Amino acid sequence: KEYYLSLPEKKLVSPRMELVEILAKKCQVRNPSVYNWLKRGVPNKRVAMVNSIIEIHRESREGK
Repeated sequence: KEYYLSLPEKKLVSPRMELVEILAKKCQVRNPSVYNWLKRGVPNKRVAMVNSIIEIHRESREGK
């Protein structure tokens, strides 16, 4: 029982994948769109939102 309780409750996700999923959800796009942004740059209309999401994500990761 102790070992069972020591295991993470959910599957661990890499921080990069977690960020892509968060950005996609908050910006209401699919994950491939976010990957395109990483290659080609974030569209001007999304820059402010993406920067805000990244800052929140960074702060939450530093708190861990």
